[in-house]
Amino acid sequence: MATISGTPTAAGTFNYTVTTTGGCPPATTTGTITVTPSNTIDVGINETVCINNEINEINLVTTGATGATFTGLPAGVTGTWAGNVATISGTPTVSGTFNYTVTTIGGCPSTVATGTIEVTPRPIMTASPNPLVLCNGATMNLVLNSDVASTTYTWSASTTNIEGSFVLDGDGTDINQLVQLQDPTVVGFVTIVVIPRANNCDGDAVTIQVVVNPVPEITDVNVSAETICSNNEVSISVVGIPSGLSYTWQAINNNGVTIVGGVTSGTSTTGDIDVTLVTTDPLVAGTIQFEITPIRNGCTGVSVVTPVITVNPIPGTPIGLPISEICSGENANLNISVTPLMTGTELDWEVVEAVNITAGYATQGSGVSPILIDDILINETDQQGFIRYRVTSRLNGCIGNTTDFIVRVNPLPRPTLQDGAICVDGSGVTFQTYVLQSGISGAMYDFDWYYNDTLIAGAT
Repeated sequence: MATISGTPTAAGTFNYTVTTTGGCPPATTTGTITVTPSNTIDVGINETVCINNEINEINLVTTGATGATFTGLPAGVTGTWAGNVATISGTPTVSGTFNYTVTTIGGCPSTVATGTIEVTPRPIMTASPNPLVLCNGATMNLVLNSDVASTTYTWSASTTNIEGSFVLDGDGTDINQLVQLQDPTVVGFVTIVVIPRANNCDGDAVTIQVVVNPVPEITDVNVSAETICSNNEVSISVVGIPSGLSYTWQAINNNGVTIVGGVTSGTSTTGDIDVTLVTTDPLVAGTIQFEITPIRNGCTGVSVVTPVITVNPIPGTPIGLPISEICSGENANLNISVTPLMTGTELDWEVVEAVNITAGYATQGSGVSPILIDDILINETDQQGFIRYRVTSRLNGCIGNTTDFIVRVNPLPRPTLQDGAICVDGSGVTFQTYVLQSGISGAMYDFDWYYNDTLIAGAT
């Protein structure tokens, strides 16, 4: 028996021949031994990459293999074998630790390479608040947050109408800058772009919009009158900058004044505030002020207080003692006061009608209540006359009620006597009488007769 044995040390195809010796004739046989080379593969490579970033291509050289299989790769990463090279490439779409294995196909025996691909998540950040609306002179107080611990931030800013002291770049989890407008009457803007970074991975940039509104300012307050009469309206006109303001108002320092309708505060979008004021006590003056505050786009300006507004009571109604009739040539004797009486009330009077009254009387006058109208009134007719006085009360510029007073003036009787004769005979007996007539109606008058300034008793 011929035996072939041993361990080949070289790969290849070996054709052998075996020939016998001895005997006759020699015998010959042939065969082939094919020696396949041993498989090899490079050591696996470890790699760390950010999610959604392409990995550095991993190339593992093989020998003796006709292909390779790949397991444990993250989604988005694949493996291929060609030209005795196993290649791992792609862009991972999930984060985590992925232990991969590459196993050769063909050759003998199969060989394995292992490695790890660490896929790090990108930080996802939020900014609060965003967008941010501020008033001029406020601090931004922006807070940056991320879904990945230990995230750091870098940011840069661009501005419109913002003071140059504003820092345009920085880092940190809070952005707390004070924002001041260059032109305090115009809206300003800040645009901040923030890039988060964690585990050497940059997240998507986030843009923060900051709007800086002007703080409104009242430039002028005008009150239609600082002294008014009870139950009169006062108008307050407010002017401010910039345009588009509204104004809140409230009554303050109120001393004895009531606003008609009961409201004590309100809002004006026009800058005009109209209120009707009355004195709480009808006999006592009161005072009040108004505090006005400008508002625009949520920004509140400095409040302004109006001047003190004095509300004077309406003076009382003129009254007089009952007046009977007077005779021509007598004084009117008209005493007039007011009710209720407030110290300092003045009475203005005028004659508005006079019938059968001879001119010469005063036609108007005034004085502090009470007053006396004491004109001498003459009626030169034979009919009753009258005069009408109209009296109006006034106090601190406030006009009260008006009352008419009538004084009736009776004419004086004017008898017309005619001379006559009485005849007496020698014995003293009257034989011719004479009746002395007054010439006026006895039904209207009573008569007293005098002779040589001596009253004649019983004569009517």
